[in-house]
Amino acid sequence: MATAERSGMLIEVFIDHACPHSALQAAAFRAVEQDVSVRWRVLPLAGRVSDLPTAERRMHAARFVADWPRVAAIGAADFGWTMVRPEWPIDSRIAAAAALHVRRALPSAESAVNEALFKARFLDGEDIASPAVVSSIVGRAAGGRCEEGLMNALSPSAVDEALAPDRLEAERLSLRAVPALVIFDRLLVGAQRPAVLRGIIAQSRAGAHA
Repeated sequence: MATAERSGMLIEVFIDHACPHSALQAAAFRAVEQDVSVRWRVLPLAGRVSDLPTAERRMHAARFVADWPRVAAIGAADFGWTMVRPEWPIDSRIAAAAALHVRRALPSAESAVNEALFKARFLDGEDIASPAVVSSIVGRAAGGRCEEGLMNALSPSAVDEALAPDRLEAERLSLRAVPALVIFDRLLVGAQRPAVLRGIIAQSRAGAHA
């Protein structure tokens, strides 16, 4: 839950590293230079797509392809990105577990690692379902300061346990889509572009101090 802090505002942001809209939302926070702290929550919904009935998987795949031109246009307009449409679906639990490992080992690098994972998938076409690839991405983004214990954190036996707290928080909020923001008990689902995000932050801050 978002709370006011002496340094500004804390916002919870639910993301999935396989979701291009989550990539846009993470980039929007980086572009918004305001006194805001972010608590990342990883919710790898794409990791469960393989459990869906075939018809539903096809529906999600068709939606991903149909929505891609709009996503790529926003990425280009807002951030100067040249996005590469990746294969879909992909199991994003490995990337999520890596981000959580960084959260524990070096919190100051968490945002940079999330950004690197998104860029690896949507700009460089890297396979973020591969533990070896993800380990390399984390190493580059965190300057090699999170290597100890990382591969153990990416093992199948460790991944689901690591993801449980963020998943349970999403269930508490009845949240089934990402990206999503929680600001002072207000839940906003869907990527907010930088200009809109600035307005949301200003309105929320004004309301908190009214």
